[in-house]
Amino acid sequence: MIAKTSTECKVVTTNETGTGARVAECVSSAGVNLAAFCGYGGGDHAEFMLVADDIEQARTSLKNAGYEPTFNEVVVVEAPNQAGALAEILKTVARAGIVLDYAYATATGTGQALCILRAADPAKTVAALRAAKTFATA
Repeated sequence: MIAKTSTECKVVTTNETGTGARVAECVSSAGVNLAAFCGYGGGDHAEFMLVADDIEQARTSLKNAGYEPTFNEVVVVEAPNQAGALAEILKTVARAGIVLDYAYATATGTGQALCILRAADPAKTVAALRAAKTFATA
């Protein structure tokens, strides 16, 4: 497994039909590939978090479209797509005394899974994951 820091882009919008599609189209039309995308709505607003292969191009594209993106340092963990991998990641973080603000993960059913962790101290989180025997460095 690999753990490293990355930059996550967050976009807050009105919560209406098609908003997520517009955010995704905005960055994809600029040639930006999304490694991770998470979105949810509540009440009158929606929030979308994305990890992109070119965060600066994503920033430019979103700003040009009228969005006001903010940015967070997050931890990206690549792990085998197997039962217990996510539990091991989260247990490792908990044993290190790290509180997560949020986490989201996805897998295709084969190969690797991707987990995004938002913590107050991303460097400490990466160090804890790298110190675990099941994690490799990146």
